[in-house]
Amino acid sequence: MNQLLYKPLDHNSIVPLHQQAEEWLRQLIRGEAYQKGLPIPPEVQLAQQLRISRSTLRQAISKLVFEGVLVRKKRRGTCVSGSKPVPASAPQVAMQAAEPDSGHRPFELHVSYATVSKEALLFFGIDAPIKVVRRERLNGTMEAPLEYTITEFNPALPVSASENFNLPLSEILEKGCGLGIEKIQETLHAVVADLFLAAKLETIPGSPLLMRKRYIYVTDAFPAVLITVYNKADALTYTIEHRYP
Repeated sequence: MNQLLYKPLDHNSIVPLHQQAEEWLRQLIRGEAYQKGLPIPPEVQLAQQLRISRSTLRQAISKLVFEGVLVRKKRRGTCVSGSKPVPASAPQVAMQAAEPDSGHRPFELHVSYATVSKEALLFFGIDAPIKVVRRERLNGTMEAPLEYTITEFNPALPVSASENFNLPLSEILEKGCGLGIEKIQETLHAVVADLFLAAKLETIPGSPLLMRKRYIYVTDAFPAVLITVYNKADALTYTIEHRYP
């Protein structure tokens, strides 16, 4: 038996579990037996071996099916397609896109139950205003705060204010809900600081800010989290990288 089957994933790693599972599968199916058509083990068995949820495992398998590396065959299971070699996984940016590591010092972290914002209400598809879990975070340098972030969680998620909100968002969703990030949409807007934001970011009311809205979808395109980030416009470098096959 391939010894890789006995190696669980690292639940303490900063790399999301679905990305670890994807790389684990790439290594597994490079084996001669799988290249000759042996189907990969059943999902229940693999999820138990890796100590992850089946939804997390499906996310990794679906990525390889989308790439054409794996193919689902009726009555046989999931096999190597044989139509293309198994590529190494490209560097993943889901976590960075969700919550980029700015290298800033944490100034403040506050978690509460608060009335959902109008935009989150529409994004989550909620009929009437209710309270949701809300995380507020203030980061910056030793000299001053530079970034204020508001994170609102869909009330349908099994997330409570007692979670460890120092963890990255992907780990909160994975460990608390058994869900992986599937898609992120982001919009950017130029705004000016009102009295509240000016006080938070230690700037002058009316100063330019960059507001970023991140719409986080998890498995099955469920609208899970809305993140609103306010940055001082003169203290942000924003890099976007596109990778093509």
